[in-house]
Amino acid sequence: MNVAVERKGSCVMAKLSGEIDHHAAKSVREAIDSELDRGNVCELVLDFADVSFMDSSGLGVIFGRYNKLLAQGGSLKLKRVPKRIERILRMAGVYTLVDRKESKTERMRTDVSVDNFRSKCNE
Repeated sequence: MNVAVERKGSCVMAKLSGEIDHHAAKSVREAIDSELDRGNVCELVLDFADVSFMDSSGLGVIFGRYNKLLAQGGSLKLKRVPKRIERILRMAGVYTLVDRKESKTERMRTDVSVDNFRSKCNE
């Protein structure tokens, strides 16, 4: 597991790669928290593009950062979540608390598929 944390003003981006499991969760948490503990963070974005596996320990990392940011008045967003991990997040109810940050292309794809679904339902 590798974590690259970057700060721009009050926004913190954590690019995650590899596996987020019991063995890696502590180092992920510590890397992100070291930046959050500096204060003045309005938004944390977790980029999952290069995450190959995540278990319940990864959910703990997400929910823990959510609670920490909530206490500080900030927000958490998830970005570029692979489908296999997206399923875990949906089942755990993560998206009832955390926003998903989509690119313009992803939003367009979603809009098109919703329109296709609607048109098929109206046939």
